Amino acid sequence: MIARFTFALCLGCLAGAGFAKGVPAVRLQRMSHGLNFGAYRYASEDAVSEPLVRALAKAGFKHVRLTVDPKRFWLPDSPAILDPDGLKRLDAVLGRLLSNHFAVSVDIHDPDKRVWNDPEWGTRFVAFWGALAKHLSKYDPNYLFLEVCNEPLSDTPAVWDALQGRCLAAMRKSAPRHTLLASPNMQIAPGNWNVLEVMKTFKPVGDTNVVYTFHYYNPFLFTHQGATWSWDGVKGLSGVPYPSSPEAVAAVAEKYPEPQKGYILQYGKERWDAAKIAVDMKPYIEWGKKYNVPLTCGEFGAYKNGPTVDRLTWLHDVRVALEAYKVPWTIWDDGGGFGVTNGKDDQLDKEALKALGLKG
Repeated sequence: MIARFTFALCLGCLAGAGFAKGVPAVRLQRMSHGLNFGAYRYASEDAVSEPLVRALAKAGFKHVRLTVDPKRFWLPDSPAILDPDGLKRLDAVLGRLLSNHFAVSVDIHDPDKRVWNDPEWGTRFVAFWGALAKHLSKYDPNYLFLEVCNEPLSDTPAVWDALQGRCLAAMRKSAPRHTLLASPNMQIAPGNWNVLEVMKTFKPVGDTNVVYTFHYYNPFLFTHQGATWSWDGVKGLSGVPYPSSPEAVAAVAEKYPEPQKGYILQYGKERWDAAKIAVDMKPYIEWGKKYNVPLTCGEFGAYKNGPTVDRLTWLHDVRVALEAYKVPWTIWDDGGGFGVTNGKDDQLDKEALKALGLKG
């Protein structure tokens, strides 16, 4: 997930009329109404239980973005050889999901940070993806999709663009029929998460069977309030409301010292609501129109430290905006602070399901 206030979203593009020729429309349809499975779900075969999968299907979910830690089967000294025990667990989870008619995006999540800037490790990552794509090519390409890497953080966009291009080529060679997912670098320079600047030079690759992914967590002060692992500006916050206005935030702002008080007051002045969210996404939608490429929203969500009703309103507003733009969506779910499962007995949050337009 995203750990900086200045990050808006990765990129956007129109997923309505004019799909890229290489991406069948049915695959884009299957990417919607999705749920992320945190990496812990892959750690054991039992972490994705049959009752959970059936409950998600009954609620109306159709797609799972399976976030996988590559260390479980990547052997850096022999990157083209994958650990058989790790593959066995992966196949077990995929089998359970696919047998219940879920589409699945296999996403490499939290790789060794050396991948992004160490040329040698980047080369190993390319070889790893070639081997993994070959293994996964046995699955139906209409239901299984392959995502290069979650939220890449190379020092410069050029470094990531070059590495991602090499990964996509290796993946395509090993899995010629499967749809691949790509994204731009998350920062324009070290510590500068200005995705609008990144997108000025980011262009789609030549492979037309690629979908471009973005994550949406705006306004960050609301969606990540209280997240201890995130930006210092949101740590310790609670009770920040949505929608925002100067009047709505006045009381909660008084509870905090500077600079957090100032951040909250500024958030109130920005007047975040459903209309602003739709406008906030629009530049990225226009980018997609320019290049005529499809996208999916691979993550969105709000940390459960704000007012519950406001969180549900935000989920509703983001989901409605994405659907209005015909963008397939997948909510972030870590089984705890975010999402619709509670991470203990896998009970589903019925009110969150309703906000997502699903069966609560």
